[in-house]
Amino acid sequence: MPSKNSPFLSVILPAYNEGESIYANILRVSETLREIDFELVVVDDGSADQTYLEAKRAEDEGYPVRAIAQEENRGKGATLFHGFEFASGERIAFLDADLEIA
Repeated sequence: MPSKNSPFLSVILPAYNEGESIYANILRVSETLREIDFELVVVDDGSADQTYLEAKRAEDEGYPVRAIAQEENRGKGATLFHGFEFASGERIAFLDADLEIA
């Protein structure tokens, strides 16, 4: 249940081997959503690259990011559900980490 200090929107980004692009994509989403109160929940699905470290870098730099790492690849559905556990917004959305919209 959201608290009074919860963001309006939580955006869950399940990510797998997106190390080369996740940081830039976090910045793009942050710029797009800058007018509202939001958080990004980036869940690394056991990537073999620097995906988690790049998301953590954005978090450490003060972007509204929660970087979560899964030790093994569990698939997109399980990764989304894991992200829901960490989302604190009044509303929850999800977006692929590569920002592709089908």
